[in-house]
This record gives sequence, structure tokens and C-alpha cells, in this order.
Amino acid sequence: MVLELDRAGRAVMEPTAGALAIDIGPLFERLPYLGGQVEDDEPRAGPIPRQHDLVMPAPYHLAWRYDVRLPPGIHVRGLPQSRFLALGPARYSESYEILDDSALLVRLAFDTGRRRYTAAEAEALRAGVEELAAESPLVVWFDRDGWADLEAGRLREALAAFRGVAARDPGQAIHRALVARALVSGALGEAARTRPAQPSRSTPGRASPGPRSAGCCATICSAPAPAGLGSRRRDRCLPQGNRDRADLGWIRVELAGLLEIGRDGTRYGVGADVEAAADHYAALKDHLAEFGMERNYIMAALLAGRLDEIEEWAGASPTAPTTASAH
Repeated sequence: MVLELDRAGRAVMEPTAGALAIDIGPLFERLPYLGGQVEDDEPRAGPIPRQHDLVMPAPYHLAWRYDVRLPPGIHVRGLPQSRFLALGPARYSESYEILDDSALLVRLAFDTGRRRYTAAEAEALRAGVEELAAESPLVVWFDRDGWADLEAGRLREALAAFRGVAARDPGQAIHRALVARALVSGALGEAARTRPAQPSRSTPGRASPGPRSAGCCATICSAPAPAGLGSRRRDRCLPQGNRDRADLGWIRVELAGLLEIGRDGTRYGVGADVEAAADHYAALKDHLAEFGMERNYIMAALLAGRLDEIEEWAGASPTAPTTASAH
């Protein structure tokens, strides 16, 4: 009998790495009890040595074949060693093969051979199965193209890999997000390290909004205010020195925040108009720090594909953050 499961989804893939884990235990579940005969109920340190032949209810051959199709931008980190083991008369094998850049073939098989085993052969089978069961799980690891370069600081190579995959697979947003991640962690970080220190633009006598106050702006202000509460919300979120700009800029900020929300209610979800959101943030780019929306501008512009715009702004703005994490 052959059972095929198409698109079974056996492997797990995270944004930067993934794995295919296989539990080989079910290959041996049809075997009878191999621990030897139990003559009484006395506790014993180990299995009683078998004195007679083992006769299986039925011999069997069980084979598994994993045909793994790798998505664009994913490669196999390394393959386990293929092997063939004799467990008495039984045979166990596992093999691994990379067919091309997008396919991995894994084969596992167990064959009991004949039905009757001598006591010594049954003991060899028992010992071999127990040894396999004690091993670490069988795992094949996957990595994302360009991620190792990014972690090693090779930004040019990482961007080339991410952009190449995005061109081959334009329907997946993960590739654009990785390009954004590379630019934010590399290009913007370099701009932050090389630009000269400049005095803060905050109103004298008042601290500029930090991460906590910026989060307040996003949490309290990103949705439309109930009637009559808009000005009170702005008073809570914005430092006193910034309220003179709230009447001119806050409408744009709130509108941009609404445009970032997709039809399913999630930020940057399906239907989000990141292009229009980036336009509103760009109109306020010289004052984004006062509204605590620098990171929102980065994310919206990157998702809209306006990478050059963000790099130019990061190099010119003393308040541009070096990491993007939208509020």
C-alpha cells in the first residue's frame, strides 16, 4: 500500500531559519515486545535474556519518503549522514539528497526481513532499536539566503540576496521586509554612526519625546478620537512645546496611522495603503520626532519600496532612529 500526502507541511519555517524534524519511532511500532519473557512479577534491573525464537505476527517493510519543496530564498544548511544499519536480520536505512536548488529528498526505511528470529537475532534487533530510540531527533536545518551575510555585517551581499529573491518571488511580503530589515540595521546604522552630532530640536526646558512617550502617541492617538476628545488626546501625548504644531500636523499623523491599518484590522495588513501613509509622514519629515512617528515613517516608506528616500532622510536627519519598529 502506498499513501501519499501532498502539501503535508511537515517542515517549519521562521523568517530567518527553519527545520524538518522526523520522529523515526513509528517505523518500529509494529514490532512485538522484544524485551524477553517475563517469568514472574519480581523487579529486575533489565530485560530477561530471550531463551527461545521470536516469531512475529507478520513481517513488514515500511518506507517513508519526504519530498520537500523549498520556497524561494531558502537553502539547506547541511545534510545528516546517510546510513544503512543491520539490526540482526532487520535493515534500517536513511538517505538524504538535494535534487536541485528547490527540492530535498529524504528516505527512511525499515524492513524486518523474515518472520522468525533466533534468540540472538531478536536480541540484536532489540539492542539496535533501543540505540536508535536514544539518539537525538532527526533534523534537517534550513537557512534564508543572505541572513548569514546580514549577521556578519556584509550588508551589500545581504541586500543583493534579499533583492534577488524578491525579484524572483514578488508575491511574498517577507522578501521586502527582509530588504527593509537589512537597510534599517545596516544602512541607517551606518548613517547614525557617521553623521556629526547636532543639538536637539526640542523646545528649551523640555525633554524630547522618548520611546515611552512615542508609544503613548501611537497607542492613544492612532485611531480617530471620539467627538470632542481630539484636543485632549493631543494634550496628553504631545509635549507642551509641540502643541503649536499639532493643529497643522496631527491630522496628517492620525490619517497616516489609519492608512497603515489593513482590512483585517492589523497594521500593514492586507489593504493597507502604505504609499499614502508614507506620503503623509514625508510631508512632516522635519518634525516627525516631535510626534514620535519616525519609525512609522521608516516602515511605511520601506514597505512602499521607497528605499532611497529613507536612506537620504536617515543621513540628513539627526533624529532618525537606527532600527525600525513601528509604534
